[in-house]
Amino acid sequence: LDPDVPATRGELWNHLSNIAYSVANDFDNAVLCERSPIEDIQYGDDGYFVVTSTRGHKIKCKELVVASGLTGPKGEQARTID
Repeated sequence: LDPDVPATRGELWNHLSNIAYSVANDFDNAVLCERSPIEDIQYGDDGYFVVTSTRGHKIKCKELVVASGLTGPKGEQARTID
């Protein structure tokens, strides 16, 4: 890739995906859920997050990284987590 030429959306997606996989592989207990939008995040009294996806995945974790994804050119698809 030429660093002086802007990346296409596909090239950017591939690059970010490679970074995510690389980071997830660095940690034994890391879980990477792709294309599984988050429906709910709760913080329990035990100090753990419980994350529920729209596909029914439930993950309990001590640390959480939230990536909001693509929101559209003008942010028209952006949502908030209540």
